[in-house]
Amino acid sequence: MANLNEEAKKDIARQIDQYKESLIIYFYEEQLTKKLLDTVVSNKEIEEYYQANPNQFILKSDIVRVRFVKLPLASRLAPDIEKLLFSDSLGDGELFSLAEFCNKEAVDYFLDGESWVPFADFLTTVPIQAYNRADFLRGNRKLTIESEGFLYYVSVLDFRIKDMVSPLSFERGRIKNIILNVRKKNLLQKIDMDLMEEAKEAGLVKLY
Repeated sequence: MANLNEEAKKDIARQIDQYKESLIIYFYEEQLTKKLLDTVVSNKEIEEYYQANPNQFILKSDIVRVRFVKLPLASRLAPDIEKLLFSDSLGDGELFSLAEFCNKEAVDYFLDGESWVPFADFLTTVPIQAYNRADFLRGNRKLTIESEGFLYYVSVLDFRIKDMVSPLSFERGRIKNIILNVRKKNLLQKIDMDLMEEAKEAGLVKLY
């Protein structure tokens, strides 16, 4: 600071004051939004936003709903696990039995058939050679793979290919955040307008 002229020092001081004011306003608005913002987003709101904005949900990569189990080749439960995993009617009872078998002998497994996961991430877990991922997914729904002393059972329940519209269940969290961000923006605009009106009434702001 010693080598700066007076004008430069004043400019720095002015910028510091502006920064402090911005911080005070920011934290004030954050506290108000935490207090006033309605954070409940209904399923109906999410579904309506999804239906009205399909172009926002074009997939940039392939995703899958999948169950898989990784077992040692010597596993005695392999036939039972294969039968259950590849069943066309896997109910809650069968799924519970499958989970019990997996807890006993599986090296790794994933049984949540409702969740969508990026196919690229899944390929880091299971040794699948898929040179054309779209063709692979269209032609392979139940797979048995032996690799490096392990046995993999894979059941592909559903898939979506890059450039298709993403399923709603995959986008729910994102849509909720979008709706909340819009609400927050609108609330901050209202707060700013209300503060301006209060300042006018108090004679702190004059219009020319």
